[in-house]
Formats: sequence, C-alpha cells, structure tokens
Amino acid sequence: AVLIEAMATGIPVIATRSGGPDHIVTKENGLLIDIDNSSQLADAMEQMMKKSQEYSAGKIRTRTMERFGQTRVMEQYDQLFLE
Repeated sequence: AVLIEAMATGIPVIATRSGGPDHIVTKENGLLIDIDNSSQLADAMEQMMKKSQEYSAGKIRTRTMERFGQTRVMEQYDQLFLE
C-alpha cells in the first residue's frame, strides 16, 4: 500500500523483489532491488537521487490511478460479484 500511495502522488519508488512489488514497480515508476542486498539499496538510492528528474510524476500518478485507483478497484469488485 505504501508503494501505491507514493506513486499516486507521482513519486518514484525503490522496493525489494519480494512478491507484491514485482507486480507494481516498473522501470517507469521506480527501481527494484534484491532482498537483503545493501549494496543494491545504496546504488538504487544514489541513482534515484541523481536521476529522479527523469521520472515523469504525471505519468506515474496517471498509471497508478489507472491500475489501483478507486474506479479501477470498484470495477474489480463489481466483476467479482458478477462471477
């Protein structure tokens, strides 16, 4: 939920490959690193500080709302009830 909240405001994220984030984080909205890999985390943080301007806050927010916004979630609930 924290990843989606950050992305909904247009902020790119850094997350670990731990199941859920693998399906949320893309190269357009952030960086994925291996679990328990402090050197990857340090590299990702440095890269994010240097290149954060290359991410489009508008695109991150728009895509996040398309995938996880209230309208999309309600459509998914409707589909579940219909099934």
